[in-house]
Amino acid sequence: MLTTNNLTKRYGSITALDGVSLTLEAGEIFGLLGPNGAGKSTLMSLVAGLRQPDEGEILCLGERMRPERITQRAQLGFVPQALALYEELSGEENLRLFGRLYGLSGSVLRERVEEGLCLVQLQDRRRDQVKTYSGGMQRRLN
Repeated sequence: MLTTNNLTKRYGSITALDGVSLTLEAGEIFGLLGPNGAGKSTLMSLVAGLRQPDEGEILCLGERMRPERITQRAQLGFVPQALALYEELSGEENLRLFGRLYGLSGSVLRERVEEGLCLVQLQDRRRDQVKTYSGGMQRRLN
C-alpha cells in the first residue's frame, strides 16, 4: 500500500533523511521510533505530502504520491506529533468538522463519525468536550 524508495531530504547542509526505503502493506500498523533528530518527523511530513523529497519516491497503492492528489492522501492515517483537536468541541463535533474538511456530508459523514468513535472506543464520551478527555483519549481521537 505504501512504499518509500531511497528517500532523501536535506535542509541546507543537514541531511535529515538519507536513502530511506520501506514498504507497508494494507492493514499494517507502523510505529516509527528513534532518538530526537533521527528524521522521523521529516519522513512523516514527506509521506503526508507536507514536504517534497530531494531524492527518491513515495508510492501509495502503487502510484507515485503527489501532494495535489487528495484521494491518495485520504488513504493514509496520520497522527501528527501535536494534537489537532479543538478542545472546546466534543469528540463527535471534532470528527464531524474534520470529515467536512475532507468533503464528507450527509449519511456518509454520520457513518464515518460513528465508525471513528467506535474504532477508538469513545462512543460513550462522544458529546463530552475534548478538554475533559485524558491525554490518551485525546491521542486516540486525534
